[in-house]
Amino acid sequence: MAEARDPGAERTDTNPKDTAKFWQSQLELADKDQGDWEKDGKSVVDRYRAESKRAKKGDARWFNILFSNTETLKSTLYGRTAKPDVRRRFADKDPAAREAAEVIERALIYCAEQYDVDKCIEPALHDYLLPGRGVVRVEYEPIIKERPVIDQMTAMPTMGDDGKPQMEEFVADQIVREQYVYWKDYRQSPARVFAKNWWIAFRHIMSREDLRDNEFKNADKIPLNWEPDREDNKDVPDDLKKAEVWEIWDKSRRKRIWIVKGYIDPLKVEDDPYGLEGFFPMPEPIVSIQDTETMVPRPEYFEYRDQAEDLDEIVGRISKLTKALRRRGVYDQSVKELKRLATAGDNQFIPVENWGALSTKGGLQAAFQSEDISLIAVVLKELYLQRDMLVQGIYELTGIADIMRGSSDPNETLGAQQLKAQFGSTRIKRRQRAVQKWIRDLYKIKAELMAEHFEPQVLSQMTGVQVTPEIVEILRSDKLRGYRIDIETDSTVFEDEAAVKQQTTELIGAIGTFMKEGLPVVQAAPEMAPLAFELLELAVRRLKQGRSIEDVIENTKESVMQKVEQAKQNPQPSPEAQKAEAEKAKMQMQAQLEQQSAQAEAQRAQEMHALDMQAKQEELAFKREELELKRQEMQMKMQMQGQQMQMDFASKQQDMALEGQQREMEMEASEREHELGAEAMEHKHEMGLEMMAEKARQQKAAAKQKPATK
Repeated sequence: MAEARDPGAERTDTNPKDTAKFWQSQLELADKDQGDWEKDGKSVVDRYRAESKRAKKGDARWFNILFSNTETLKSTLYGRTAKPDVRRRFADKDPAAREAAEVIERALIYCAEQYDVDKCIEPALHDYLLPGRGVVRVEYEPIIKERPVIDQMTAMPTMGDDGKPQMEEFVADQIVREQYVYWKDYRQSPARVFAKNWWIAFRHIMSREDLRDNEFKNADKIPLNWEPDREDNKDVPDDLKKAEVWEIWDKSRRKRIWIVKGYIDPLKVEDDPYGLEGFFPMPEPIVSIQDTETMVPRPEYFEYRDQAEDLDEIVGRISKLTKALRRRGVYDQSVKELKRLATAGDNQFIPVENWGALSTKGGLQAAFQSEDISLIAVVLKELYLQRDMLVQGIYELTGIADIMRGSSDPNETLGAQQLKAQFGSTRIKRRQRAVQKWIRDLYKIKAELMAEHFEPQVLSQMTGVQVTPEIVEILRSDKLRGYRIDIETDSTVFEDEAAVKQQTTELIGAIGTFMKEGLPVVQAAPEMAPLAFELLELAVRRLKQGRSIEDVIENTKESVMQKVEQAKQNPQPSPEAQKAEAEKAKMQMQAQLEQQSAQAEAQRAQEMHALDMQAKQEELAFKREELELKRQEMQMKMQMQGQQMQMDFASKQQDMALEGQQREMEMEASEREHELGAEAMEHKHEMGLEMMAEKARQQKAAAKQKPATK
């Protein structure tokens, strides 16, 4: 590949149409340069996600070693959020510069926590481990609002000609955050090293509304040249179509250009929006495998793809042979009971019609014969052995030691395991340093944007530090030249608790040794103080845990040196005077001790008396509570007895009332019966009279008929 030459000095594309045409041709060259890599990257991502034609058919059997290795390396390379460490590049005695460094460090920590930097770093590392390149950019966004213009004389809003307050714009807030860039959405000029890149580009998929929001020229005329992939190959509705917009950063002219492929005019051309020293709003992409011929990466999976495919083939064979491990055979058709025997349960016996004939022919052993599967089992054993050997070979290619995967031989000694871990982690540590450098460069760009653009009140709100004009002047003038921004060692990986404990012990031991042996030397010979403190700082700087107390040691050193200078100006008295002064101090100390002892004894007696009184008061209160409980108990008993008597009296009254009601009902029944009897007698008497009257009438009628007959 021929390295692209920076054409900035030769270009004369002042016509907008020429600008759009020029950058479209540059993007086409970049597409051609990394076209094969994008295809390879797509195949690796599909392999990681177990997506292929075989997988869709459901007959795929493989050992996804790519997924296993990728997930292991993710946690190994980036286990925790990076911790920025901002310091003055030169250890001058400058409090304002130290505060400026603290402001930048706190602002970086605030932004990392507020905007969750891990959501950008982790997917970029995913791209780094699969396609081979991870990209994260930095975005700066000032929040502009309006407020009334205040008259300095009256402290009142200034009114305009229309009678409304005049408004002015101000920076209400400022945001600096990371933005993950998908591996297919990044382009760069073809080059062998990143320092030779003179342009980079980011792809955005925008709707018509997005085009208007970005205030692109003729937004309604921009073609919507992007549409989502559809498996049914049907036409895509217009509301799903969008524009494929490319944001190009031209380092040669320090401009940002927005274009759409196939559109004759650039959407927007801007001057350098951030004013960064390196111009590009991103650090060099982190690349897994790269040579000196081109910056186009190569997927790491390709380094062991052949072994992974062999592993898939072995796993496929194991699956087929495992299915063949079945108990099968043939039997004598005349012995019908054998078919039932094949499906019989535990402790179930099958009756045989002619057992004698079957036994004379050799019994069941002679009636059927099963297939020999021992050879399949032997082949399976060898295949499992080959599989394990291939896996171990892949681990050696990738540099993943077994001890780092959490597995080890229990028979190995601690020294053997540590040696193997150290050997296996050699390449891993190199990759960890590459990740830390990449994140450090990202933080440098963020720090430069903060130092150059952030307003003092915004920095104060973020950091809790009062940002003075002196600090602002230091930040604006020095930028990064006066500071060293670094990522704390091993801050992005998981800590080894044993190692942290050992380092903490070493730190405490170093300080304890200095306090025990160094301070007496300083007291005896004050001129040895600088050497003693230098030795302490030398010991502390070598330890990771000592970084947080370096400033404390520096302040202590300054205080001790001031006292040494004061001691030199005020010579000490003679030994006899010192002895007398010591005796006097001893007597005063003894008197103070005796006085303190007497005071302590009196205080102790007073406390014992107070405790005794408190105990008696508690006992008296307890007795009062006990008497109160007994009184309440007696009162409750009396109440219950009264309630019982009331209930008995009420029950007796109710019984008497029921008896009275019963007697009344009986008397009413008797009276009713008497009334019914009287009514019956009267009715009987009336019927008798009626019968006698009827008989008299009949006799009278008969008497009248007799003479006529005669």
